[in-house]
Amino acid sequence: MSLALAYSDSPAPAPYAPARDVEIAARGLTVSYRHRGAVFSGIDFDIRRGERVALVGSNGAGKSTLMKTLLGFIVPTSGSIEMFGQDMCAMPQKKQRDVRASIGFVAQKHNLVPRLSVLSNVIHGTLGARSGPRGWLHSVASREIRARALHALDQVGLADLALRRADSLSGGQSQRVAIARALVCEPRLIFADEPVASLDPAAGEDVMQVFEEVTRGAGATLVFTTHNLDHATRYAGRVLGLQGGTLAIDAAVDALPQGGLIGLYS
Repeated sequence: MSLALAYSDSPAPAPYAPARDVEIAARGLTVSYRHRGAVFSGIDFDIRRGERVALVGSNGAGKSTLMKTLLGFIVPTSGSIEMFGQDMCAMPQKKQRDVRASIGFVAQKHNLVPRLSVLSNVIHGTLGARSGPRGWLHSVASREIRARALHALDQVGLADLALRRADSLSGGQSQRVAIARALVCEPRLIFADEPVASLDPAAGEDVMQVFEEVTRGAGATLVFTTHNLDHATRYAGRVLGLQGGTLAIDAAVDALPQGGLIGLYS
């Protein structure tokens, strides 16, 4: 039995009326490709300010596709996405970039520039809001931007490594720098796509603890994809699970069905 059936007896949802604290509202979201068909269809959910949400599902379930769609990198076949109360599907690309300036993103790969300093790599996080050389090198960045970058490094516990070259860091340290780069613009929403998949278990635990601490401290909303079900239930308060092209589960961690999330992978 699919996990979706576990919720079939739930009462019908009330008519949609977005609350003021809703950061993301997805309605009827569908993404299809010509040679594959629908990756997922009819997806509905809200994510509220300050939530920590884990997006889980087997390989090919559409987790990364859904995240990229929310970010505006993939245009949905149908449905709508509201981000911070604005219709992402209806706005021009330039306006979407303005909205994304309030969003931090951390990828599985660290994507640091090896020959540059840790501080310069963090300052790169400001390029979405302002372009030019002052967003590329710490030596020419403004005092304000350098201060913000140092504060972001302090948040992830690496302020003492600010002037070290990025290629001298361990994997866990590199991912912390990537988190600091996402934090430097003081985002209200952070997306992370398999942020610890390339790390060993100890470094992965360390990075996930940093994520939890900095998002709680900043009051930011966190949405992350993961295959680690233990991380999903320990570092998120809510789980969205994709299975068979549908949103099979949307539940608070303490209200997950018996057997937890294993059914998503059967």
